[in-house]
Amino acid sequence: MSDRKRNAERQREFKRRMRERGFRQKTIWIREADYQSGYEAAQIGAASMGDPPPPGVHRLSWVLGWLEWAEKRDRAIRRYEAKQERED
Repeated sequence: MSDRKRNAERQREFKRRMRERGFRQKTIWIREADYQSGYEAAQIGAASMGDPPPPGVHRLSWVLGWLEWAEKRDRAIRRYEAKQERED
């Protein structure tokens, strides 16, 4: 079986499992500059999740950028804590 067919099968199976769990796939367009602005705001701590995006930006794009960085930060913290626990 070719890699393309295997990949297509994995994707079909993944989509099936997600639908069974109640998820629905949606495609959205984001404005890259505003996404990057939200990402950078989260990196430098300029905004918290309760703060609204700055005026004049595409809000969804900005929030998605903010969330992307926050998730990366949280994953890094969890990895660090797990490493510390293993060393103790």
